[in-house]
Parts: sequence; C-alpha cells; structure tokens
Amino acid sequence: MKRLLVTGAGGFLGWHVCRLAAASWETIGIVRSPDSAAAGCKTVPFDLSDTERVPALFSDLSPDAVVHTAAVTDPNACEAHPAATDPINVAVSRLLASCCARKIIPFLFTSTDLVFDGTSPPYAEKAPPSPVNVYGHQKARAEAAVQNEWPEALICRLPLLFGWSGSRHQSFDRTILRALKEKRRLFLFTDEFRTPADACSVAAGILQMLGRTSGILHLGGRERISRFEMGRRMAHMLGTTTDGLVAVRQRDMPMAAPRPADVSLVSDRAYALGYNPLSFDDAIREAARRGQDPHAAPGFA
Repeated sequence: MKRLLVTGAGGFLGWHVCRLAAASWETIGIVRSPDSAAAGCKTVPFDLSDTERVPALFSDLSPDAVVHTAAVTDPNACEAHPAATDPINVAVSRLLASCCARKIIPFLFTSTDLVFDGTSPPYAEKAPPSPVNVYGHQKARAEAAVQNEWPEALICRLPLLFGWSGSRHQSFDRTILRALKEKRRLFLFTDEFRTPADACSVAAGILQMLGRTSGILHLGGRERISRFEMGRRMAHMLGTTTDGLVAVRQRDMPMAAPRPADVSLVSDRAYALGYNPLSFDDAIREAARRGQDPHAAPGFA
C-alpha cells in the first residue's frame, strides 16, 4: 500500500479521512497530543506549529500523498490570537506543499468558505477571495502559498461541517441537539447562510479527488440554509419543540470575528467529478442513528 499522511487526524474531519483511507492506504495520522483519537491508522503526536521540525517529520515519514486538514478553525480564536494561529494556518500549509512539490506527490489542502466576504453569493471557484476576518485572511494566504509552492496541489474549500464523528471534537449540530434535548435556549442566526455538508461525505470527496485533479475545488453541500433553519429542522426530526431556539441577527450577537452573511458555495465541478454529499436531513438522521453522546463537547467547524 502507498502511504498517506493526514494532518489533524484527531479532528472532526481528519478522523473521517483516516477512517475511510484505511481501506486503500497505509495511513499515518498526525495528532497534536498522544491521547487524541484517530480512526484506523497509526498516529504520530506532533505539534505542527513547531514549523522548523516539519520538513524533518515529512522526511522521516516519507509519504506518497498528504491530506492537510490541521488548522485552528475557530474564527474568534484566530481574531484574538493571530500570531499564535498563523503558523498552523499558513506556514505549515506552505511547508507541506513545498515538501510535496520536491517529492512530486499529491498534496490536498483544506480551506474554507470564509475566504469570501458574503456579499456576492453563491461563490464558484473562480471568485476572488475577499475575507472579512483573520481566519479567512489566513486561509486565503495559505491558498496562495500552496499554489505558489506546488501548482499541482488541490485546494478544497469546505463549508460549515456537521454530522457524526468519533473525534472528541464535535460540530455545531451537536450544540443544537444538546440544547434541544436539555430544553435550553439557543440563539441562532437567521441571516448567516452556508451550504453545509456532513464531514463523512466531505472526507469521502477528499479521498476521491486526491491526486485526480488540481487547483481549487469547492466541496459544499447541495442546500443553502441558515443556522436557525438548521435548528428548526433538527427539532422537527427529533419531534421536539422549537421554543428554545431564538432567532437572532448577526448584529444582535457581536463576536470577536466579523461573520460574512452568505458564503454559499457552488460545487458543480465537484459534483460532476462524483462528489455526492448527503442531504442535510439525511446526514442528521445518520448522526442520530449512530447514537452519538448528546453531551459530547460541542465545537464549531
């Protein structure tokens, strides 16, 4: 088997990439700490923010392909700590692209829909980046650095991720489900729109596209939807009341990082290549079927 290196293997998306890759690759997952959970692969604890040691790590592991999912994805954390988050979000991406270029092997970098300002949706791959927060700027800079270092690299821009995962890191839908089950109030935006996709479908798409194409590719879901509508539909599927869901606008809930209003992605190119994400409703049903712990630590992707 050829060897696949997956960074962020203990993360919400990386866990799925490792799980699905195990059938076809000798998979090595880079995790931040020894107790991080990864699926179906050997793990190597390594702090990627120690950028000086990254080339030596790459040489020691000698991969045949790299999927780089590791990142600080919390926009508020990036806004508050730009210097601390820049190495993992930008520098490491450039270094890994450079390493793959020298070895002439596939490199796939996961970016974000937040490289856009949300004023001219929906966004196709050719739309110029126009970020409004530090996280978006970091990912846009990383995209440019990756393309400069390795023109044959593939940059997959991802939407808001949701669904089930064996990772300790959970997605926003767990926050909603937990609030619904505990009958707590939860404030959800009516004016923030994304094209969310479940992490399992996205991981399958990543592995399907790895080494097959290059440039920028959007892996969005098929439906444009607000966070409030997500919560309302989840409540309906659970057969519970929506009384605790409070509709708010972005201006009502100021946060450290500015949020674009609508970063819906056009993913027709990926669909034509065979990417086929579950619908929002089907993915939520699958998460419920998997019986995830509703008290798992919530987070945002």
